[in-house]
Amino acid sequence: DAVMHLHSSQFCMRAKRMSDQRLEITISPIEHESPAYWQAVALRQLVLRKPLGLSLTQHELHAEDDQLHLAAIAGETVVATLCIIWMDDHARIRQMAVDTEWQGNGIGTAMLHAAEILIRDRGFNTIELHARTAAQRFYEKQGYHVASNEFTEVTLPHRTMKKVFTEE
Repeated sequence: DAVMHLHSSQFCMRAKRMSDQRLEITISPIEHESPAYWQAVALRQLVLRKPLGLSLTQHELHAEDDQLHLAAIAGETVVATLCIIWMDDHARIRQMAVDTEWQGNGIGTAMLHAAEILIRDRGFNTIELHARTAAQRFYEKQGYHVASNEFTEVTLPHRTMKKVFTEE
């Protein structure tokens, strides 16, 4: 079970890949077109697009230059990633992927929580995402609610999901 600690804009946790020893994982923003970014793109391609027979296009990748890219890194390897788009009145999380060898260790949950902290620190209190219906329960467990009827995106059924933070 993952324990996450925050220091500056980095988050640290420990997780175990399949049968390996526990490794420290650092979750932090990465620069667009940096080496870590290209690892994250390869991971997104492998986990999200290749199983559907699709590829991320150069146009899609170029359009990501104004997004915040978050990565979970074990050693020198990106093991999870997501992107954040800054809208006028909310933030949108997209392209969340966790390496299949690292799934089930709480990394996805830690990534989502790290993204939420960064989003709230930017002054946003509403988060939206397009969840594959297969991942809907995961997001519901994290406090997201369904905000649309089912629609098709990248050949799969999705629903818009939202989470609104109230002032404390």
